[in-house]
Amino acid sequence: MEAKHVQTALAVLLLGMLFCAWSALVFVAGMTAVRYLPREAVYCCNGLTRVAAPPGTPVTIEDEGLTATLTDVARPADRAVAEGSSLNPTPAPGQEFVRVRFSAACDEGNDEPCSFNSLSLLLVGTRGVYGPQIFIIGVEGDGELLEIPPGQEASGAFYFLVPQEDEELVLVYRPIFGEAAAYFSLGR
Repeated sequence: MEAKHVQTALAVLLLGMLFCAWSALVFVAGMTAVRYLPREAVYCCNGLTRVAAPPGTPVTIEDEGLTATLTDVARPADRAVAEGSSLNPTPAPGQEFVRVRFSAACDEGNDEPCSFNSLSLLLVGTRGVYGPQIFIIGVEGDGELLEIPPGQEASGAFYFLVPQEDEELVLVYRPIFGEAAAYFSLGR
């Protein structure tokens, strides 16, 4: 009986360590992306809105061999998140969810599959910088975009929690292991 308790305790400890490692990776990826943003973007995104691609405009990310297009923005997306699962977070008063849907194509000339995932995304607004909500369940997600074979295209969605009054939002894609960046305007 004691061996079973030891195995259970070890399994719980391992899961806890994995969660902590994942949280640290998300934090480091977010801080790395913020470090590479233009200085004015961290404090106010007015400079970014001039270079950000509007929805429907393909953007080539050369370091990645990837072309991404912001295909749809839903704001607020609170209902979709709430209907996904009762375990999903509820926005605090004055906050709302934003869903961004992407289409991404991996260049045929790539030797390896492309990746377009939440760890490479930040939403920059006039009131702050927001990371993606990675623990939302029961909603359209980014699973299809995690590994795109060369010459193929996939689509998926990402969710962010932002202040309702933050009107001027720019989505920044910066690969974890790359220097290229792409900017997408969400408009309002």
